[in-house]
Parts: sequence; C-alpha cells; structure tokens
Amino acid sequence: KRNLDFVVVNYRGTSGIALKVSNLSDLVSDQKSLIDPVVYNSGDTQDLDEVIDYIYSEYCLDANGNQTRHITGVGISLGASMLSNYAARKGKKNPLSGQVGISCHFDSKIAF
Repeated sequence: KRNLDFVVVNYRGTSGIALKVSNLSDLVSDQKSLIDPVVYNSGDTQDLDEVIDYIYSEYCLDANGNQTRHITGVGISLGASMLSNYAARKGKKNPLSGQVGISCHFDSKIAF
C-alpha cells in the first residue's frame, strides 16, 4: 500500500560471495574469487555512494530530473558508521531523505 522497495548493500567479500571486480557496475559476471584488494571498512564509502547514486538516478527521478521518490538509509553497527560517514561526506548533496543508524560506534579504536 505504501509502495516501498528495499535494497540491501553487502560489503565486498562478505555474505559468502567474494568479489572479482572493483566497480559495482561490473557485477554482471558470475566470478567468485577475490582479486580485488579493496575490502570493507566504514571509512570507504565509494561502493555505497555508487549504489545510492544509481538507485537515485534510475528510480527516484523522472525524465525531467525532478525527484519523484525518496530514499531512506538504515545502517546497523559498522553499516551505521559507514552511513554516517557517507552523510558527512555528501553534505547538502546527499540524495537520502532520511538516515537511521543503529548501534553505531563512535570510536573505532575502542569498538574493534
């Protein structure tokens, strides 16, 4: 009734699928070995940035570039830290209408 869609972003090399690409748009292949030296951390928001930009441009804008749908980000633990980092980097250019961080750590040296 509310016309909601959900997307889950898994970090590189987690969830049982090792990545062989450095660009998310290359994820069309079925390759399963990790040759990409980049692994996940809350300081690297490049993958999240690419996913959100893609979703925003493909599903939230009409043909004239007017916003027709909204995106809300939800992160848990390290994902909350990454989402917070993403928001800080994007500033006023953040396409997310809202963000929720659950169990976000504030000091990585203490948390990990």
